[in-house]
Amino acid sequence: MVKPKISSWDDLKKTREAILELGDGRTVKLRGITERERLKATQDSTETRFDKELKKDKEIVNTEEFGYRLIMAGWIEPEIPGETFEAKKEAIQDLGFATLQKIAIKINELSGISREDIEELKNFLGPAREAGNL
Repeated sequence: MVKPKISSWDDLKKTREAILELGDGRTVKLRGITERERLKATQDSTETRFDKELKKDKEIVNTEEFGYRLIMAGWIEPEIPGETFEAKKEAIQDLGFATLQKIAIKINELSGISREDIEELKNFLGPAREAGNL
């Protein structure tokens, strides 16, 4: 059996998946999102507003929008119907806020490993591997 090649740490993180029970016998399959996907979700949810006190534009992340973008990026099955982000967002509105929050939190947990964690682990394992301890 040939193992699939993992080209980057981001691809490795995508393998973290879980089935989440929504209640009423319904389940969804979720996966963690990559650092790149998280950055894109943050950028897509950021709004520029004028701050009267500072008298300049300020970038503010719309947390509700970020939550939806997190869900869209990390929800695998069943597929969310709709072609656009807005259509998909509308399609999951009937789940209710508490359920959507539960899904977003689980996706965030599945995405738990950060770039700093990876670098720290690589730095720790590098000398041990060279010394023949691994």
